[in-house]
Amino acid sequence: MAAAENRPLVAGYLAETMASLGIRLNQSYEKGNTVIHHLAKYGDEYATVLEYLIRIKQPNGCPAFDLDARNHEGRSALHEAVLQHRHNVVDISYKAVINLLVKYGANAGLSDGTSGKTPVHIAVEKRDPELLRMLLTSCPSAANSSMYNDNRPLHSAATLSGVTEQQQLEMVNILLEFGADKACRNKANKLPVELVQQGREKVKGRLQARSRQQPGT
Repeated sequence: MAAAENRPLVAGYLAETMASLGIRLNQSYEKGNTVIHHLAKYGDEYATVLEYLIRIKQPNGCPAFDLDARNHEGRSALHEAVLQHRHNVVDISYKAVINLLVKYGANAGLSDGTSGKTPVHIAVEKRDPELLRMLLTSCPSAANSSMYNDNRPLHSAATLSGVTEQQQLEMVNILLEFGADKACRNKANKLPVELVQQGREKVKGRLQARSRQQPGT
């Protein structure tokens, strides 16, 4: 209740007391959401109370809250925050919440329970380079995270629509900067470059797999 009312000192004190008594804090509620899921959905206004809670330790020294706990839709708190985030919308922000979650170890390469999308896939689909870079800076390996159809974030970037070629190229370049493999095929045996729409020659050129080096060269 104190967390939902955005009372960080009270919420932190109650949670620390419960944790010290061995009371489990990471329990789920409606639709499998934990307290952390709910706070992540509320946005940056609740960032202070969120940080109070995720810093709490159990008597054995382990975190009291599992930041990668999934709700009934198979999504973590980080999934929910990234889904709620709207690029270039200033009335409500989620970037402080997202930054806190990854700072304390939330996995940006964690697949959801439906299609296997990770927070990085979602950031690509939202066409938000700042958000994408934030996630990959904390979890570089997520640049090659896989959905259940083996689509990597580069496959998602290759199919972006509603953006200019330069905007699409920026997303591709960020993924490549963090080690995305442009030679990975999905379950349809498609490379990212094979999914780029006609006329996007700069994007196609960037996604072309490097040819194998000849012996002695």
